[in-house]
Amino acid sequence: MMKPLVLCGAALLAWQAAAQQPIFRATTDVVVVDARVVDRSGRVVTDLTAEDFDVRVDGAPRRIASVRYESASSAEQTSTVLVAVDRQNLRIETSRGILDAAATFVERLPQSHELGLLVLPEDRLRVAIGQSAGQVARALRGLLGTYNPRMPMGDDELSSRSALHQVISVMSTVKGRRTVVFLADRMYDGASTLDSARRAALQGVTFYVVSADAPTMTAENRRPAAPDSSQIFGGLEGLAVASGGAFMRRWAGADAVFDRIAHELSGQYLLTFETEPSDSGRHGIQVKVKRDGRDVRARREFVK
Repeated sequence: MMKPLVLCGAALLAWQAAAQQPIFRATTDVVVVDARVVDRSGRVVTDLTAEDFDVRVDGAPRRIASVRYESASSAEQTSTVLVAVDRQNLRIETSRGILDAAATFVERLPQSHELGLLVLPEDRLRVAIGQSAGQVARALRGLLGTYNPRMPMGDDELSSRSALHQVISVMSTVKGRRTVVFLADRMYDGASTLDSARRAALQGVTFYVVSADAPTMTAENRRPAAPDSSQIFGGLEGLAVASGGAFMRRWAGADAVFDRIAHELSGQYLLTFETEPSDSGRHGIQVKVKRDGRDVRARREFVK
C-alpha cells in the first residue's frame, strides 16, 4: 500500500525541481543610431519612415525595429557642439572671415545645444563646455589662423593625430549627442587618421569639417562603391564621413556653410535595428535611404 505513495512523492519532487529551474527566453537587443538626411540641395529631410531606410551590418541587411524623427529642441538627450580651431592648419589671410562666421553660427544656435571652444595646438579648452554662446563667439573673434600656404610646412603626422585624439577625448567625457565643428584648411592627407575615424564613430562623436577649397564630402561621393561600402578611409574627409558628419568647403562663403550645418543640427532620426548573436565586437554599419537624391549622415561602425 505504501508503494504508490512513494511513486507519487517522487513524481512530486521531480515536478518541484523542474519548476525551480530558470526559464531562458530568447531576447533581441537593438542598436540605436542617429541619422540625419539631406537632399541634393542640402535641405533636411524629415518625412521618412522605416520603409524608406536600408540598414546593413558588414554588408548584410538588418531588420529595422523603429524610426522616428526628433527635433533638437525636443530631444531627450542633451546636445553638445564643440568648435575646434586648428590654428596651425588654418590660413592666415582667410581665417578672419571663417572665425567671424563661426562666431555668428554659435550665437544663432538654439539654447538646447551646450557650447564650447577648443583651440589647437594649444591642446586646451579656450571656453569650457557649458559656457554662454557669447563667450564662445568673443573668443572666436579674437583668434587668427597661423598657416601660410606660401611657406608650407611639412605634414606632421604625429601632431595631426594627437590633435584629433585630443578633440575626441574631450568630447568622450560629455553625455548625450556630441558634435565637433572642426576648422582647418589643410586636409591631413599625409596623416594616418583611420584610428581617429574609427574612434570617433565608435564613441559617437560626430565631425563636421569646414575647410577651404575642398569639396563637400559624403559617404557616397568620396570613394567608388565597394562590396562593403561601410569602409572607413583616412584624412579629415574620412573622419567626417565615418563619424556621421560631413566635409564642407567654403567656396560659397563661410556663412552659407555654417547655415547648412545649423540646419543639419536642427534634428535627427532615431533609428533602431535588431542585433544578432554574432554581433559581439566591432562591425561596419551602413544606413541608406531608398529614395533617390538623399544623403544620410550616420556613423560607420558600432561595437556590441
